[in-house]
Amino acid sequence: MSSISVYPVHKTNNREMKQKPIIQKLVLLTLMLLSAVAVSAREFTIDGITYRVISETDKTCAIKSADNTAIAANLSLPSVIEISGRVNTLVYDVIEIEYRAFQNCDRLVSVSIPASINYVGLFAFQGCSNLESVRFEPASTPLEFAFVQESTEPRSSYTFSFCKKLYKLTIGRPLKSAGDKLWCLYWGRLYSLTQYSPISYVEDFTITEMTILDGTDISTGDDKEFELFSKDVRTLKVGKNIIGEIGFNAYKRLNDLVMKESQPDADAMFSDRQYLLTKTYVPKGSMSAYRASDVWSKFYSMNEYDGDTFNPAPPTVYDFASGGMYFNLLDTDELKCAVTYSGMRDGEPYSTYSGDVVIPSSVTINGITIDVTEIDREAFSMCGGLTAVTIPASLSKIGYRAFYGCENLAKVTFEKKDGALGFGYIQDNIRSPFKYETFQGCNIETLIFGRPIFIIYDVNYTGFILEKLGLYPRHIIIPDGANGRAIFSGLHNYADRGFVMSKVTIGGNLTEYPTDLSEGYFGTIILRDGEPWPCPVFSSSTYTSTKLLVPNGCVEAYKAADGWKNFLNISESGESGIEDTGVTAQKTVVGRYDLSGRQVADDYSGVTIIRYSDGSVEKTLRR
Repeated sequence: MSSISVYPVHKTNNREMKQKPIIQKLVLLTLMLLSAVAVSAREFTIDGITYRVISETDKTCAIKSADNTAIAANLSLPSVIEISGRVNTLVYDVIEIEYRAFQNCDRLVSVSIPASINYVGLFAFQGCSNLESVRFEPASTPLEFAFVQESTEPRSSYTFSFCKKLYKLTIGRPLKSAGDKLWCLYWGRLYSLTQYSPISYVEDFTITEMTILDGTDISTGDDKEFELFSKDVRTLKVGKNIIGEIGFNAYKRLNDLVMKESQPDADAMFSDRQYLLTKTYVPKGSMSAYRASDVWSKFYSMNEYDGDTFNPAPPTVYDFASGGMYFNLLDTDELKCAVTYSGMRDGEPYSTYSGDVVIPSSVTINGITIDVTEIDREAFSMCGGLTAVTIPASLSKIGYRAFYGCENLAKVTFEKKDGALGFGYIQDNIRSPFKYETFQGCNIETLIFGRPIFIIYDVNYTGFILEKLGLYPRHIIIPDGANGRAIFSGLHNYADRGFVMSKVTIGGNLTEYPTDLSEGYFGTIILRDGEPWPCPVFSSSTYTSTKLLVPNGCVEAYKAADGWKNFLNISESGESGIEDTGVTAQKTVVGRYDLSGRQVADDYSGVTIIRYSDGSVEKTLRR
């Protein structure tokens, strides 16, 4: 016999009868949303990510924000989310990432963006300072990025700006921007830069490893060949069945190219630099097919690998190493390269150069000799063990902050040459538009100047201020046989901020002599010519306060010569002539390295490359 529950009768009025169904529905909806989910209007939070409902009809939502303390470090964004209630489950497709959604989430190390997401808002991942890897999951439709048009800058999305550790990019879909450039996604460490500099550091990409997944369609979207991501890519992995053409030659700094296709692309295009330096890896059993190709057979280095996955050595920021130094190839036609830094640490360049370093005028790789013509920006920056550096006559440019913070750098030598040496710069803001800081933070005792210098600013402007470079040497030497007029012309504003040269030595037998040194403040001037040359114009204070030292036995000749006789203090120097800057006085060991260019200890077992202070290199074997 079934039991019957009897409840007391509760009389209600008509108003209560009408309200009861509404109240029941509200309670039911609340119960549906309360399942480990925080509720606020049309938003809800799951696993540290807050979602906003876009359409209840279409059941779509967007990622609105993230809790930096609650999200996973290695984050795979969901393509759908489910909200479980007591009656049914609501399912929403995740289709957008909103404005500043993950901004400054420094907990984030990697992120995977699913195929369902078709739009990314401004600054979405800006400032994720520990973000290293981004993966766009396979999809056929392009992923679109918002952009902002600034008054003086190009269209920019700033999606990954200030992600200083970002180095790995995996692409499985077309990418496009509402603007006209995809590099606007990065626009990283150097936020505002000059548009006028002949040395361009505008794009500050940090992507060094890039993978294009099997079946990716690169034939659609604004950037069909991902060329704008290619600036610093060192390792490129290309999957099978790619739709569209890959612009291989756009990857100008490629060290490793890994192909999954067993048949070579006959229409592929490469640069001479890639043929010379890029290591190519092809599937096992396909070497003969690649070597038979007119295009692929030109690679100096080609290797087979076994398996569907292959991971070459971690990508480097340099093209090749030689004698313990690191280089980037600049020009394969004229065979030019630049000295560069050895790696990145916390998104900043770093190097391990130490001791007395002699930069070579040329290096040889794969039997080909390449001239060293530049020093990259920040190449020697913060090398506390660097004590001296010799800059060869082959150099034409030195980049911004090349020797910044080398606190123990005491001697800098510019080898003798008539042609001027240029210094690069950046424009960092409106109030202080141009910064060089080449030697800022160094304690340079001796500066040997064998050539004129100028700033890379305007082709019509060659004036120069030592202070802008951070150069405050106690002793400046103009070597024998140099062009004194050209050197001092390049230094004509050296006294602008009260900079005093405590000692200046002017070598003998100069090809031309300076004519106007009136802007200089000198403690001591040392002359190496036995016969007085036409005296330049000095300030009246120089004649009265500066000590003039001349070769032994020549005091009377200078006291009788026009101009020189105005000096009140003339005496003998007792010094010998100045050595030519192309010669290093003593050969010493400055570093030991393995075959990969890594510095090793003195007792290292194996093949060791020993680099000496005169630039020479010796290979030894210790068992």
